[in-house]
Amino acid sequence: MGERILVIEDEPQIADLLRRGLIYEGYTVEVAPDGEAGLAAARDRQPGLAEARRDRRRGHAR
Repeated sequence: MGERILVIEDEPQIADLLRRGLIYEGYTVEVAPDGEAGLAAARDRQPGLAEARRDRRRGHAR
């Protein structure tokens, strides 16, 4: 198994695309649907990397 990556993304299609691509590259991937769930997962599982997108134009996470 590869390094663990946590993807925090609220758009299911984007989350799935990222998850599939990272799995293909050999990573173990967990997806959290929002920041709150992402923080909880990061605390519990301590992934090697966490990826989150933020839309700064609107002032909130996408």
